[in-house]
Amino acid sequence: MDSEEIDKWDLESERAWKNDSHDVEFPESIVSLLQTILLPKAKVLDVGCGIGKHVKAFRKLGYDAMGIDQSKKAVEYAGKLNPDAQIVHMRIQDLAFTSMFSLIHTSAVLQHSKHERKQEILKRFITALKPLGYYLCTENTLAEGKESDGYSFTHEGWIRFMSVNGFKHVKTFFPWPYYLFRKG
Repeated sequence: MDSEEIDKWDLESERAWKNDSHDVEFPESIVSLLQTILLPKAKVLDVGCGIGKHVKAFRKLGYDAMGIDQSKKAVEYAGKLNPDAQIVHMRIQDLAFTSMFSLIHTSAVLQHSKHERKQEILKRFITALKPLGYYLCTENTLAEGKESDGYSFTHEGWIRFMSVNGFKHVKTFFPWPYYLFRKG
């Protein structure tokens, strides 16, 4: 990622901090699912955490959540929002955790990367997850019949892509697709 793109995310973080709510709540269906698949105090990693809204939401649910982001501004804001959480300035391609997390979460992160980079990111996620760990994500999807530019996929395309990259599809929640995958 070049410095111009990181600058863009710094500006987006400033905009989000000033204009967006600092709270987010998962839909009840996601909360019920998390309570079913994760033990209390499970370690959760929010990759591309932005200003830390999802880190805050996971912590509110009782999980030991940490966040990483490539934007220094985002990390600064996420730290303010989550003073007791570990928030780390890190690029996804530098992720080097091993079997540490029960769940990794992203919100509209992979859709910004080309196909080959997505594959590299998922390899890092597999390494960072505990055996049979989970990956929960939201990603923009294309309608059937639309051409993919290498960044986005249809709903079925996301599931196929994830399955060939080491993840088993568990469930999809609509209308805004939340995908749950399991490692292995």
